[in-house]
Amino acid sequence: MDGPHAPEPNLYVAWYEAWRAEQEARREAQAAARRQMQREIRWMVYALLVWAAAAGVAGAIALALWTGA
Repeated sequence: MDGPHAPEPNLYVAWYEAWRAEQEARREAQAAARRQMQREIRWMVYALLVWAAAAGVAGAIALALWTGA
C-alpha cells in the first residue's frame, strides 16, 4: 500500500527479526563446530586405542621373546 495511509514499518520488529536470524545462524555455526570437534575427538580416541593395542601386542611379543616362552 502506497501513499499517506501506508503502514509505517516497525523498526523494532525488523531489528528483532534480524537479531533472531543472527542468533539462529550463530547457534547453527556453534552446533556444526561442536559436531566437528566431537568427530575429531572420536578419531583421536580410536587412534589411541589402536596404538595401545599395537603397543600391547608388541610388549607381549617382547616379553615372550625375553622369557623364552
